[in-house]
Amino acid sequence: MELQPDVIRNLVLFKYTCKSSVSLVVQLARQSALTLQSIDIDSEQDIDFAGLVQDVDNSYVAYPRLIILKLWGPSHNNEPQRPAFNGTVPFSCLRSLSIGHDYPFGGDTFFRGN
Repeated sequence: MELQPDVIRNLVLFKYTCKSSVSLVVQLARQSALTLQSIDIDSEQDIDFAGLVQDVDNSYVAYPRLIILKLWGPSHNNEPQRPAFNGTVPFSCLRSLSIGHDYPFGGDTFFRGN
């Protein structure tokens, strides 16, 4: 199921805890990327971490105000992901990072621009 554009935007704080799929949650976070200051996702299902920073049309998403990022749950992919951001800094203001599993990226994705 796809969320309709502009249904929910401009969120500042985002906390999600559940046992089901988080694909809609990742899409909702992307829709509020410009305003989010905190993301806290806790799921027993796979989380598509690359989906937070790369949209369905393969464009890269920046979260210019995000200060706190907490991700708890199994990674969508066992192999570290190495997105090529082409100059996009996904988390330029990040100050707090909590990951409850293996680091999901094969590089400094979370720390670029800090």
